[in-house]
Amino acid sequence: MCMKARSVDKIPSGIHGFDEVSEGGFIKNSIISLSGDTGSGKTIFGMQFLYNGATQNDENGMYICFEEPKKIMYRNMLKLGWNLKALEESQKLIYLEYPPHEINLFFEQENTLINLIDKFAINRLVIDKATMLGLHFANQSERREGMLKMIDKLRGWGCTSILIGESESEMAGDIDSLADSVIRFYSPLQKGIRKHGIEIVEMRGSKHSMQVHSYMISSKGIEIDPESVLDISK
Repeated sequence: MCMKARSVDKIPSGIHGFDEVSEGGFIKNSIISLSGDTGSGKTIFGMQFLYNGATQNDENGMYICFEEPKKIMYRNMLKLGWNLKALEESQKLIYLEYPPHEINLFFEQENTLINLIDKFAINRLVIDKATMLGLHFANQSERREGMLKMIDKLRGWGCTSILIGESESEMAGDIDSLADSVIRFYSPLQKGIRKHGIEIVEMRGSKHSMQVHSYMISSKGIEIDPESVLDISK
């Protein structure tokens, strides 16, 4: 299935096949919730969005990570041909690490983050795993209120932002309800073979595909097949 791209308020995703099923890519300056199973390729999707944005569309990116140390991430992404160190040295990518025990710093350093976004003209932002931000709050009520405030602040940063999370987390549901777009990754085991599927659950203002499309993780990253539909009910 192929859709005609719409240029108004859209930016190319940098993900092979995604623009065809999303009416031209992501809505500019929107908040995207991306969740799915462990090992389904969510981190690759997020970094591919930043890498191709910087190398193909001249849009600088920021990656905020709460789990993967930069050294390990850079090593893993080299296997896909993405030299993140070179991208960082050319000031096209900012990589920030917040270990789980330092999540409070993320909330305390808002002005620092804004200054970095302004200084390096950041257009694309990925937070991985955004669901870990829930550790900052004492209870569900505080978490909900805190996420409302955080999303509101993110909108003011002027970036197209992907918030990555684990689908089984309660926090993922909170983020879904506040985001402009909701994308879900699936990795069902069918007849002993691990399949991969992506669904655009919601993308406000876009006539996106309503199907779960197959994708593969290749040496080039995530590759979505707009013509292939995955039955996740099996």
